[in-house]
Amino acid sequence: MALFIEMTVTKLLVDPVTDMPMVVLSDKRGRELPIWIGVAEATAIAAEMEKIVLERPMTHDLMKSLVEACSAKLERVEITAVKEGTYFSILRLIDGSAEHVLDCRPSDGIALALRMRRPIHVAKKVLDQMASEHDENAVE
Repeated sequence: MALFIEMTVTKLLVDPVTDMPMVVLSDKRGRELPIWIGVAEATAIAAEMEKIVLERPMTHDLMKSLVEACSAKLERVEITAVKEGTYFSILRLIDGSAEHVLDCRPSDGIALALRMRRPIHVAKKVLDQMASEHDENAVE
């Protein structure tokens, strides 16, 4: 059994209840993982999804340039945990034979992964936990 599931960004929308942006990740089986994000991060994700070319680089464009300038490679973004409604993630960078693991917000990792055309992996335990919480909150 895989510990991580590869997911892709399938939706970027505004939650009508909270009026906050939300990115939705989906896997090949159709499971979805909604993650509420900030406005700046939503703008960065939307710009990349829509292939909008801006006059000046955004923060995530700078991050991409820094990784490339250091001759490193973003291997993937991993969403590793969710605690009290907050998601945790890491960037896995390869620099020659060394691997670097950096803590990051999922929204930043997603924005960078989109720019660098790298995969987004979600821990199976996160998907299971969110499905379980959804079932507990379901109204019959």
